[in-house]
Amino acid sequence: SFGLGPLGWVLPPEIFSTSIRSKAISISTLLNRVTGTFVVSSMITLADYLTWPGYFAMLAVVNVFILLFFYLYLPETKGRSLEEMMDYFERITTTRR
Repeated sequence: SFGLGPLGWVLPPEIFSTSIRSKAISISTLLNRVTGTFVVSSMITLADYLTWPGYFAMLAVVNVFILLFFYLYLPETKGRSLEEMMDYFERITTTRR
């Protein structure tokens, strides 16, 4: 799939350690569903307020910011083992305290 949609499903299993993965993915899925519900339930109201071109322009801007966040702050996981990713995230979270 082309776009940002699959990242909400593909990324969490790669970045959470095995000790917390099931709970973290559950929370991630909950937040994904809540966000989706909010977007769908506010779509008509926002489209009436912003007009349809304005609504889609707003979605485009939001997606650009999300893409920039993913590009700048998330590491490439291709070719890395789960243990390497766990060590990487442990390093960056312990140095920021």
